[in-house]
Amino acid sequence: MNMKIVFSIALLLLNYSCSSRKVNHSAALSTERELKSTLTSLMQSIDELKFDLDEKRINNFDPEGVVELEEALLTRNMQLIKFIHEVFSKRKAFSFSTKELAAHSSLKIVFSDDKRLCSFSWDSGLGGTMDQHVLICQFQEPNKAISSKILYAAGMIKCKQRYNCIATSIRNIAHTNAYFLLGTNQFESNTIGESAFFLAINSGKLDEMNALKCAEKAANYFFLKRDLINNSYTIELEDEILLEKRNLTDIYSVNINTNFSGENKLEIFIQADNAKELIWS
Repeated sequence: MNMKIVFSIALLLLNYSCSSRKVNHSAALSTERELKSTLTSLMQSIDELKFDLDEKRINNFDPEGVVELEEALLTRNMQLIKFIHEVFSKRKAFSFSTKELAAHSSLKIVFSDDKRLCSFSWDSGLGGTMDQHVLICQFQEPNKAISSKILYAAGMIKCKQRYNCIATSIRNIAHTNAYFLLGTNQFESNTIGESAFFLAINSGKLDEMNALKCAEKAANYFFLKRDLINNSYTIELEDEILLEKRNLTDIYSVNINTNFSGENKLEIFIQADNAKELIWS
């Protein structure tokens, strides 16, 4: 990525803390239709800029045009981050229909089973050949106030790489305040996979929950990485491989699955070549 863009991202995003933020509901509230319309318009603009930028990068005939589009895309991403984090969190109703939004843009919105936690995620388009996402989570407190937390945004210094994903599902664990989030990512040019992590709502904050016990370590996340060239996959943390399987017949079929057992406990397992391997229960 252009170093100027990287520096600009970091500088602009310093204004947006990763910490949770309670919303003042005495502020004037827009109608749900107006909020959704603005949300859709901003994401559609990002989608259009990403398409134009890809076209210029492929044709490689207008370097100055590429830089201009990158700067415009950075600005529009920042506008959407600010809108979701500071404005959309002021809506009156926490849960809402996402069908129309999904039909008109690439913004991915997912709610937990109990409708207390939701995620907003999208590809910022700022990663060049790599995926570079934005992931924002919002949750509803017992007093119905909505809090917002930025888990990952392109170039944000304090956010952790594990959250660089498009969230695809959120499972509430046995009717508690604990949640398991699953997301997809392109880790490298020939490596795709999924990010999986645990979060918990505690005292008005959304925190990491170290539910995974690996030897002497405890963590709130793991990666499933599929190597498309070597037909292999690994389960790993950022600095440790926990499990590795090679010579699979169909690497595209490998994925993380979840289900609740008869005792109403969440189980996480890897499905590969029609075989299951339990990872966590």
